[in-house]
Amino acid sequence: SSTPDRVAERTRNIAVNASTPYETAVVIEEWLEGNREYSLDVDRPDGNIVDAFLFEMNEGYCTYYATAMAGMLRSVDIPARIAVGYTTGDQLQEDTWAVRGANSHAWVEVYLPEQGWISFDPTPSDPRTDAETGAVGVSASADLDIDSENASVDGNESDEPTEGNLSE
Repeated sequence: SSTPDRVAERTRNIAVNASTPYETAVVIEEWLEGNREYSLDVDRPDGNIVDAFLFEMNEGYCTYYATAMAGMLRSVDIPARIAVGYTTGDQLQEDTWAVRGANSHAWVEVYLPEQGWISFDPTPSDPRTDAETGAVGVSASADLDIDSENASVDGNESDEPTEGNLSE
């Protein structure tokens, strides 16, 4: 109820040719990917985030894209929620991956009565991947001498500190 009416108006205009909730979600996802730039360097706007991202901001990161898409869909009575987690990170060995804070991500899940919750990701993937790589500096798949044997699954180091632990 706190979302300005112009959010629903814009959503209806963008999805004017969509005839189902699924089609509406696809159109909104594509519109956001194509009409906003990806950047990790944005200031949090005052007021309603959905409204600000749609009408005042030209760029943002995954949280802004997901919030905007979920808000837009909800404004036209399509159930949507924001999900957060991590992308896969960098593969170190056949069954070992390095997942860092730079791999954190947000996306949208839309409820479709016949299918249940379906994931959508309105964040442009190439700029997001470039930003992840830039934040880390180099890929962990490069020769970084990471000691995956002595790093535990919960992210805590083993008792013996070794050069190249995942926590560095």
